[in-house]
Amino acid sequence: PLYDFAFTHPLNKEMFRSSPSSDIGSAGNSLRYSQFSIIQPRIQMFMQVLGYTCYGYTRPFNGAIPTIATATLTGLGEGARNNGAFISP
Repeated sequence: PLYDFAFTHPLNKEMFRSSPSSDIGSAGNSLRYSQFSIIQPRIQMFMQVLGYTCYGYTRPFNGAIPTIATATLTGLGEGARNNGAFISP
């Protein structure tokens, strides 16, 4: 069987609050995606040590299952009414 799990990686709040269209806000979002490329291989190694095969995303923003669907199904939060948003407590 194929299992899926989700995790959260927070965005830098100060960079995010600067402005939706500012370069600082954009840099904060880019930083989060670049850090994902460090986190994913470590999770894959951890799962391999436990005896599982862990398939990761080929790119940071899409994979076998959409990230919002995965996070909703695993109970991290709820998908918002508009496309591409996820609400987490």
